[in-house]
Amino acid sequence: MEYDHKAANTKHEELLQIAIQALPSSLADRKDLGEKIVEGFVKITPPAHESRRIESLTIENAGQRGGSSVKPGNILLSPKKLVKILPDIVLTTAGLNSQQQWVIPFAMLHIWNTLWSNLTIEIDRSHAMAIVAMWTHRDSEDRITEDEAFINTNELLETNGFLPLSQAEFTKVITELGNMRCIELDNGVIWLREWVRLKYT
Repeated sequence: MEYDHKAANTKHEELLQIAIQALPSSLADRKDLGEKIVEGFVKITPPAHESRRIESLTIENAGQRGGSSVKPGNILLSPKKLVKILPDIVLTTAGLNSQQQWVIPFAMLHIWNTLWSNLTIEIDRSHAMAIVAMWTHRDSEDRITEDEAFINTNELLETNGFLPLSQAEFTKVITELGNMRCIELDNGVIWLREWVRLKYT
């Protein structure tokens, strides 16, 4: 079994660029913060090439695959992990204060949307703050009521000096996060998706 570490490194660099581009240009070291976000949110395993004996080879695509099969690599996205280490990232990033912590889940959501949902949603600070608030106040089953999420999101926004959301604005944010498949809403209860696994070659 041979592992394609070059493919994994290429994918890491691709995700890093998505994170960097999502961060404000005013930040002193976007690359450093981008690295922390990717390291905290993403786990990448390389594709593997498995050699086969010629007598057991199944010819596919006119023999274009030769005598080996490719086992795709995995990309694991974990919002739960990133939100957990969010305070540490804020503390260890030069030029980043607690009021700017929303840029971290903001970049995370851009990676998530690019890889997983690929929707034309204008992700903004409200989406990022809602995700942090919900993960912070979730129960042991990664659930929170919509009413609690509304209150917690506005508390987090106001604590960081931002205006609270109206009920209609919050409903729009929750609907869009649901469309991105970050969350699921059922009878007034929000379930937070802990992780999603994607394959690549």
